[in-house]
Formats: sequence, C-alpha cells, structure tokens
Amino acid sequence: MSDIDLGSFNEIGLDSFEEAEKQPEKALSHSAIGAYVRCGMVYYWRYIKGVKSPPASAMSFGTSVHAALETNYEQKIHSFKDLPLDVVTDSFRDSWKEAAKVSIFDPEKEENPNEMLDEGIAMVEKYQAEVAPKIQPAAVESRFILNVPGLRRAVMGYIDLIDTNDVVSDHKTSRKVPDSLTLQKSHQLTIYKMAFRQKHGRDPRGLRYDYLVRKSSKKTGKWIEIHPMPVS
Repeated sequence: MSDIDLGSFNEIGLDSFEEAEKQPEKALSHSAIGAYVRCGMVYYWRYIKGVKSPPASAMSFGTSVHAALETNYEQKIHSFKDLPLDVVTDSFRDSWKEAAKVSIFDPEKEENPNEMLDEGIAMVEKYQAEVAPKIQPAAVESRFILNVPGLRRAVMGYIDLIDTNDVVSDHKTSRKVPDSLTLQKSHQLTIYKMAFRQKHGRDPRGLRYDYLVRKSSKKTGKWIEIHPMPVS
C-alpha cells in the first residue's frame, strides 16, 4: 500500500469517518484499492463513474463458495458443530444456480456452469472434511469501517472469518496457488489486521488465506486442493 497515492482517494472522499456509516457507497474497499493499483482507469470507471459489468463466472463461483462456508460457520459460532454436509453443499448449489444466470463465462477457458457446479460441490466437500472441523469461529463476515491515518476516505469491508484463537482468515478460490511474494504484496490482510487492531486493541495472532484450488488437465482430469497459507 505504500505506493498508493492517497491524495487521489481523498479528492472524492467523505468529510468525516462517521459519514461512512451513512454513505457506505462512498467508502473504499480492498477491491477498490486493488483496482486502483492495477489500473487507474478501471478504478475511475468502476468506482467513480459507477459503470458496472456482469460478473465473471470465476468471481461468481468464489462468491457462491463463500456463501456455503458462511452458512456453516455462522451457525457454528453458537452450536460448536459443523452442519451436515448436504446442507452446506446445498447452500453452494442454490447460490451458484442463481449467480450463473447473470455471469459471463469465458469460452477460451471452456467454462461450463454445470461442470463448475460439480467442481464447487467437490471443493466444499473437501473443505468441510479437511479444514472446517479444525476451526471454531468467533466471528463470520465481520463488518468493519477503518479510519486510516492520512486517508480521509474510510475503508469498509468484511472479514471472512475470525476464529477463537484470534486468527484472521480469508477464503479464496483459484485455479492456481499464488507464490509467496504475491501473498506478501497483498494489501487485503494488512487492511484486515488494521481493522482487527482498531476494534480489539491488539493484533490478531495470525493472518492466513485459505486457497481452494480447482485444477484440471487432460491426463488427470479435475481435482481440488486446499492450501492454508499463513501470511506474516
């Protein structure tokens, strides 16, 4: 984040931190910051002019996986038990069927909504078997409004998961595992760490991405991998 010109954000910022509550559409998000870093024009048209395009299928897929994991973890805060697997996979199925109707599929990647449905179910099943039983959530989709020194616009967002060990996790779906340098350069968990500190008065004990990876090859077919990736 050190390379971002904060003045560019401040020009169209909110007059006070409190206004973020009243006008959340004017607050920044990590997605907006990421768009600005990648391409100023993308940020301009999407977040200043408000030009929206239909979501790519990969983005909708990730959102649907998030919805399924959230369904399980939200109730687990109080029940201390994971939901039956079919309930969690049904959550993904319902979310994906609706999302696929308005998503753009890339013909070059030979994306197919029915195949992605099967992949998503397999992904959720693997996550529920290997990761979910080890986690006791304390907060799910925890909303924050972060006041960053030097930045007049508040940063607003949602932390996927905070467990009872004060580990902050973000779930990602991807076709490949990112390298460690890419993870270290990511601003998202830095923002989440600052938000956690602002709310609790201490740093989280850990930061990590859970990468749910769907791979394919002509020789081996398709398979799913789960990669918990701590970030220092």
